[in-house]
Amino acid sequence: CDDLKYLIDHLHQNSIGVILDWIPTHFKHYHLFHQYSMSLHEHDGTNLYASTESQWGTLYFDFD
Repeated sequence: CDDLKYLIDHLHQNSIGVILDWIPTHFKHYHLFHQYSMSLHEHDGTNLYASTESQWGTLYFDFD
């Protein structure tokens, strides 16, 4: 997080705008380091937060 803040501050100081393309309504099905940690949808081995899969292969948060 601090590295991102530093990068954005540095870019702004050099008159470079930053657009952050972040989609908070869904998340990856499989974590990059799957053997070391589970993705958010199976943090404790159960499907806690996911509902259906999106067209991009990510999972939507289940707010119900």
